[in-house]
Amino acid sequence: MFHIAFPILNLKETIRFYTKVLNATIGRSTSNWADFNWHENQITVQVAGNFKKKTPVLGKEGVPLSHFGIVLELSEWHKIKQHMLTNNIPFLVQPRIVFEGEVGEQHSFFVEDPNGYSIEFKGFKSLDSVFQSK
Repeated sequence: MFHIAFPILNLKETIRFYTKVLNATIGRSTSNWADFNWHENQITVQVAGNFKKKTPVLGKEGVPLSHFGIVLELSEWHKIKQHMLTNNIPFLVQPRIVFEGEVGEQHSFFVEDPNGYSIEFKGFKSLDSVFQSK
């Protein structure tokens, strides 16, 4: 389990995105912060006023250098990808296969939350291969 906390612009929009788009459940909250359970991990968001989130990108696909995400079994990854498509959630980076035919082959896509944070979804045929190097 991991915990991550970061500033946000608007609590209501962020709660909507994390609960409706990412299917996270909301935990404790006040008028300026909230906790979410996202795949048994804790995300804390805190209203911080105006800030600009600009993340440099890498490669022709535009992979955000700064991002967080979730690693899933491939069948679950496909379900979430379909959920994004069905709900017209724009992909920041289109679904693709990374390291195809190599050790570490994975399916990946990115979405962006209302605050400009990049979120990656990785799908592996077997979670046993996530840290495999050879």
